[in-house]
Amino acid sequence: MEKTFAVLGRIYSSFMPMRLNDGLVVRDGKVLYLGDADSVMKISRELGAEIINYGKKTIIPGFIDSHMHLNSLGMSLMTLDLRGTKSIDELKLKLRKFIEGGDKKIVIGRGWDQELFSEGRWPNAMDLDETVKDAPVILVRVCGHAAVMNSAAISLLPEEELKGPYIQKDERGRPTGLVFEDAVGRALSILGEALDKREMLRKGSEQAARLGVTSVGFMSAKRADLFALKDMKELEELKTRVFLYMDHAEISDSIALDLKYGTEMVKLNGIKLFADGSFGARTALLSEPYSDDPSTRGTAVMKEDELAYWMKYAIDRGLQTATHAIGDAALDSVLKAMEISKVKGLAGRIEHASLVRPDQVDKMRTIGVGVSVQPRFVISDWWLVKRLGKERAMYAYPFKTLINAGLVVGFSTDAPVEPLDPWLSVNAAVGRGEEERVEIFELTKHERLSLAEALHAYTAGSAELLGANDLGKLEIGKRADFVVVNADPFSGTDLKTIRVLETFIEGTRVYSATTENLIF
Repeated sequence: MEKTFAVLGRIYSSFMPMRLNDGLVVRDGKVLYLGDADSVMKISRELGAEIINYGKKTIIPGFIDSHMHLNSLGMSLMTLDLRGTKSIDELKLKLRKFIEGGDKKIVIGRGWDQELFSEGRWPNAMDLDETVKDAPVILVRVCGHAAVMNSAAISLLPEEELKGPYIQKDERGRPTGLVFEDAVGRALSILGEALDKREMLRKGSEQAARLGVTSVGFMSAKRADLFALKDMKELEELKTRVFLYMDHAEISDSIALDLKYGTEMVKLNGIKLFADGSFGARTALLSEPYSDDPSTRGTAVMKEDELAYWMKYAIDRGLQTATHAIGDAALDSVLKAMEISKVKGLAGRIEHASLVRPDQVDKMRTIGVGVSVQPRFVISDWWLVKRLGKERAMYAYPFKTLINAGLVVGFSTDAPVEPLDPWLSVNAAVGRGEEERVEIFELTKHERLSLAEALHAYTAGSAELLGANDLGKLEIGKRADFVVVNADPFSGTDLKTIRVLETFIEGTRVYSATTENLIF
């Protein structure tokens, strides 16, 4: 039976162009009508539809986070939060408090950044052993490209893993406890078996609904994630749409060609690839050495020929590739691989594009690639000028340049790397770190976006990037994914203080801050 209802309020149905309406009618999960309040009331009476009157409250299309990690987000909500930790001593104190009063078989944490540590160094296994000796401990850096483990955790890694290039060793060949890049994911998969995967995904999806994120691009997903999400959909535990980008090592023809994985709530969208690492771990691949460590240019995780192989593999199966490229040399490799594999348009996405030279913008325009960017990186990477030097830092996080080049740009958080709250990212895109007084502001303030541009990128831009043409705007025939917020973002209110009151997916309320005066 079709469900029909109407909504009245201050409705932004689109941000570019800007369209403001008084009401909309939803039927069978889609927008049936959009217009003035009198017309909506008339149609509602004719259809016998119930009405939700939000008065002067603001309604906007649901946010679409085009690049995040739903499993890791859920894990972060179940584990130790180390964001803002100012020293190794403080890290150890938080770890000690976390394990008090409980029998934890394993300790997982995330969010530390050695750039904030007063000791001026990276943590190591000895630091963690002083606090926890018996239970395995793995604490992931905020970027996800590095982690520190205690001796008990190291002892659980296979011998072959310990011989790998991403396991740091001291002068005597012993592991220091620091692991990087691929080794982080492998260590987490080994140690994280004790955590309930469906519980992680459920918590992640609930957090998304709570923050008004109605769709996510779930990056580096595993087969187990895919199967767990399908179960959650059938049990109605899933509170956000999920577009999956599988870890390339987890994909297979049987998965790629099975149409059962394309549903309204869970869809296999593409394959995730990696060209390099992160600025924070100095593993992002640069064309010139790091300014604060001339001994390195970063790490090439996948080379051009391997990238090209997987791009061709994806194209032949109707899938996108989403390729992580933070450094400019990594971006060179990705663009070359796209040329080799004949990628055109949105068949190829670039994730992050954090350092883009002017000559690369022209190549990106020629190919027509889509780009998923993370505005909060501008603030979190407050030390970036030191890493890159002023001359290169001018080309960091070039959101305005990419949009002006006509590229499809979608917003994201890379959660849990950054908080999933969209308003923090919108504020960062508009303010560019001026409020936080980050050094990069003066060098890149020309890359600031208007509020309308930022909200468009977080809704319609991300929808286009995901190939979801029925999302991103509240227009007749599109899916009724929308969010009710406590303030009009265009009224001059502090963007960081805006809060979600209600979240709807396809006309169904999946989150409410209060049940007062609701029809459901």
